[in-house]
Amino acid sequence: MAQFDVYRNANPASRARIHCILDVQSDLLNPLFAVEGREVAMLTPEIAGVPAKLLGEVIGNLSTQRGAIIAALDLVITGI
Repeated sequence: MAQFDVYRNANPASRARIHCILDVQSDLLNPLFAVEGREVAMLTPEIAGVPAKLLGEVIGNLSTQRGAIIAALDLVITGI
């Protein structure tokens, strides 16, 4: 996979609506955070849109880690 490659959508369920997929990720390290006493990784290259109705209960807030989150997302797009 290379940044900015365009892929034909292989999912028949969404292909009519979403014809192709653009890869904007670059190689990067995923930031680590503590949630409910457990260390978890932000899997930045696996970013995806999720309908709000599929989300469960709120279990925390990482706004104090905004810098690390924004930096990781910036790396996905720019690679720098």
